[in-house]
Amino acid sequence: MRLRTFGALALPLLAGGLLGWLARGWIGVREGPQPAPVSIGAQYAEEAAWTGLAPTKPGRVGEILARIRRACEAGVWRRSSAWQWLLGPLTSSELEHLVRSLGPLLHHPAQRELRTFLMELWARKDAEAALRHVWEWPGSGERDRLVVLCCREWLEQNPQSAGEWIRALPASPLRHELVNLAVEVWSRTDPAGALEWCRELPATLRGRSYEVVFEAWGATAPQEAFNYLVALNLPPQQGYQAVSGLWRAWARSSPTDALESARRLQSDVLRHAAWRAVFQSWAELAPRDAAAHAVQLPEGLERNRAVMTLIEFWPESDPKGAMNLLEELPGGTAREEALRLWMPHWAQVEPEAAWEEVNRLPRSAVQMELAGQVLRQWALDDPETALQKAQTLPLGQARTELLTDILTHLARQDPQTAWTRAQQWSVEGERSALYAALARAWTDIDPGRAAEVASRLPAGPVQMEVIPEVAMAYAAVDGRAAREWVAGLPEGPARRLALERLAQQWASLDPRAALEWVLTTSAPAEQRRLVDTVLQEWVRQDSAAAIQWWQQIPDPELRSHFAGPVAHELVYSNPLRALEMAEQVTDMAERKSLFDRLAHVWGRYDLEGALAQVERLRGSEVVGAFLNGLIRGAAESDPARAWSLWQRFGPGGVPAEALTHIFDAWSMQDPATAARHVWEISDPMIRAQVMEQLTAQWTTQSPDKVLSWLQTLPATPERDLALAVHLRQRAVTDPQVAHAWLNAIQDPSLREQLRMELSGRQTGDAGASVAPGGGSGP
Repeated sequence: MRLRTFGALALPLLAGGLLGWLARGWIGVREGPQPAPVSIGAQYAEEAAWTGLAPTKPGRVGEILARIRRACEAGVWRRSSAWQWLLGPLTSSELEHLVRSLGPLLHHPAQRELRTFLMELWARKDAEAALRHVWEWPGSGERDRLVVLCCREWLEQNPQSAGEWIRALPASPLRHELVNLAVEVWSRTDPAGALEWCRELPATLRGRSYEVVFEAWGATAPQEAFNYLVALNLPPQQGYQAVSGLWRAWARSSPTDALESARRLQSDVLRHAAWRAVFQSWAELAPRDAAAHAVQLPEGLERNRAVMTLIEFWPESDPKGAMNLLEELPGGTAREEALRLWMPHWAQVEPEAAWEEVNRLPRSAVQMELAGQVLRQWALDDPETALQKAQTLPLGQARTELLTDILTHLARQDPQTAWTRAQQWSVEGERSALYAALARAWTDIDPGRAAEVASRLPAGPVQMEVIPEVAMAYAAVDGRAAREWVAGLPEGPARRLALERLAQQWASLDPRAALEWVLTTSAPAEQRRLVDTVLQEWVRQDSAAAIQWWQQIPDPELRSHFAGPVAHELVYSNPLRALEMAEQVTDMAERKSLFDRLAHVWGRYDLEGALAQVERLRGSEVVGAFLNGLIRGAAESDPARAWSLWQRFGPGGVPAEALTHIFDAWSMQDPATAARHVWEISDPMIRAQVMEQLTAQWTTQSPDKVLSWLQTLPATPERDLALAVHLRQRAVTDPQVAHAWLNAIQDPSLREQLRMELSGRQTGDAGASVAPGGGSGP
């Protein structure tokens, strides 16, 4: 590509040729539509004059409807006491008439508060009717939100009918949410019935529901709930949550009885969950009594856990009690962990005292962590004092990160002081970090000033992150100033990335104006990439106009290059046209790469349509690249189909790398089927690579099945490599099995290398029972 040709392209464009899109009336900078301001005061003034529109007046619904429409025309409808007074007395049928009459106005995205208010009123009067109306709306997250709102009321009004309706729904995230609502309602009156509702959920989602049920049950009949829970024999995670709910409620009535019953739990994990729940509730009700009981426990892990739970939930209003309790913990990690739990709470009410306590600790990573907790909390109210305290800490990354957090708070409260502190900072490395913090803090409140600060950053990773962020925030307020600022930055990665972000942002608003800017203000070396960015965004919005512009590019070489970004975006909406454009690319390497990418996208959403083009391309230089992309795209959703395509077209015509994509997807979706076909790969190097990736993926799912499969394979180098991959992974969780299978590796050097790798992991006897066949190995 000859970059000098960009100048030749820019000249006729700027002279008004090509499409004449430089006419200033058309290409004026448009930063996006601004919504009209909403006069809430005027709206409420009108509401105050409604005394003549009595809630019981005949024809009131028509008058109310007219007033709602006028309020929406003025801006966003807002709830008020006047609206509540007016709409509250309406009957269910009147509310239904109002909702249906508002029609599209009620569905407008801006009128969310109006939708919520009307549906709440209707649901309180007749939840079933309100729900069935909302259910008719097009599926969306907003529809589902209102379904949940109405269904909650229905469950309160008529749980049996609402429950039957929920049970009839197909499985979906919405049904799961509604089932959880049913669990809450049933658990208050019929815990056993609520447990039946829990079983309506997938097993992985039941834990929280069990917790809700047993917490409600434990508040009224804890012993009965305990007996029922034991009989259920729940899986570990679900059992942990159920135990937490039950003992949290039990402790509110009798914490000592709850602790005594927790001792009867057989599982250490469940016993720990019960103890934690008891001391959590006890700390909320009577923390000093709970502390007195905890310190009387025998010294050991159980006592330490009780004290730490109390510290975690200790009331912030009693810091002295918390510190006295901390003294009951042994020195070392137990006390350090308790300090981590308590220090943020203490710093919120007594930052000076918390800071003094931190400074009494020995210098260590833990002390720096606790200092950071105190000063970050302190900075919320008094960032300047927190900044002064932070300067006494030792230099290092932890101090730098803490300083930037504190200065961010100061910059939002007192920008001038923050700026002065950053300029006067004596540590050079920290000053750059402080400038970055200032720039980020000011992007929302003063992006122009943020840009000034960001310009001072030295080249490096921080500059690459901050400058594009500031540029985008600046452009949202003043697009012209932002572009001038970025164009004036020194050459480098940060400037290039910011230019690309701005080009994409402006192209989303006005692609022709963005293209003009790119061609007239950016350097030739940058233009190619930026024009690609603008063209792709333009095609997303108006493919016909973008293609028309592309067709009229006078320079053939430029037209060939720009065919790529246009075609790549066009493939999502018009793949045949994208293919035609790809054929205009003159550089063969670029053309093959483009055909590969187009087929990859096309094959993911319309495999048959893409396959129909293979015959037309047969014999061309790009058919192999097209098939490679096609097979990779198909493999993502249907690896078996992709494998059949490889067998049909692949050997000799498609790069062998497509096989790695097929078996990578296959090994995640159906490794057993993939394993049956792996030996059909003729290339031994590709086969070895595929076997290794298949083994690695399958081992994470079903390690025993992998071993069974490896046993069936002939003793070859590929099998040795796959077995080595498996044993390395297996040794992490089951070192005995890994050692037992070492002798199955035929290559002596690989076997010895693996033996040395695993030698540090083996503990105890390899054991005869771990290997298949009853021996010590295969």
